[in-house]
Amino acid sequence: MDIGFYIADLLKKQDKVSLPGSFVRHKIPGSYNQISNSFLPPSFELSFSNEILESDSLSEYISIKKNLSHSSAEYFVKKFTSGIFDSLQASEIAELNPLGVLLRKNEILTFETSTSLVISGNFFGL
Repeated sequence: MDIGFYIADLLKKQDKVSLPGSFVRHKIPGSYNQISNSFLPPSFELSFSNEILESDSLSEYISIKKNLSHSSAEYFVKKFTSGIFDSLQASEIAELNPLGVLLRKNEILTFETSTSLVISGNFFGL
């Protein structure tokens, strides 16, 4: 089961999704670019934090989407998480499709968002 797609889907609905560590969606307000004389719409940016900000919304979401018991969904999330840590120990990089890449540099985790990831909502203007 590819948990990364469920994380991306859940981030479209809420601002935080936790594993050991948390993916956090931040809103970037719209702005005006004087150089190009254009308005830039609001958008969202994804970051990774080493803090656990919530407990089990991801396993609850997977449980509902895949019609699994909560304990089965928790098992898949833990298996996904252990796969990430195994990959980080072996090669210091873990690819989280479609989210991006998690890197370990000198025992510090950094996250690079995929350019193809779309987590923004609908923004309307005149």
